[in-house]
Amino acid sequence: AGLPLPATPGITAILDSLLCSIPGEMYRWQFDDSISTNNEQTVPKYGDGNYRVRIFEGGCWSLWSSPFIITGFAEIEDLSVKVYPSPAADHVYIEFVNGLNAQSVSMRLIDMSGKLVFESNLETSLMNNRTQIPLQNLASGVYTIILTVDSKNYAVPIIKERQ
Repeated sequence: AGLPLPATPGITAILDSLLCSIPGEMYRWQFDDSISTNNEQTVPKYGDGNYRVRIFEGGCWSLWSSPFIITGFAEIEDLSVKVYPSPAADHVYIEFVNGLNAQSVSMRLIDMSGKLVFESNLETSLMNNRTQIPLQNLASGVYTIILTVDSKNYAVPIIKERQ
């Protein structure tokens, strides 16, 4: 009789680290072609690349998480985007400081398990202004805002706190 597999974890970006969404006894982190096994639920982001994680719990390794791909984090500087407040209770605002010269902009809010909880296409004509994301109906925790600007993705982590 085989043991049940632990749940498959997800990965969330928090500032300059990556967090495995499920606690385990041990973690196996993969960055591109290198794999390390350790007791760290959070690891530093080494830069652009492809990250995966699996956990060891109850005598078994879980399946690998879906790939967490980081590209162009440095680019967010060119964009001049402010995301505030964090932690937030009711709303979080995205403000494009210098406006935005783009054909298309969309925004997705992803929870720690990688599930899409909110999605919106933004009007490029309103880019000098700010847009808001409602958080009232969401559980507290860490979420990732993915801004897609002309098919480039920018990820910004936020923390939702209880009201």
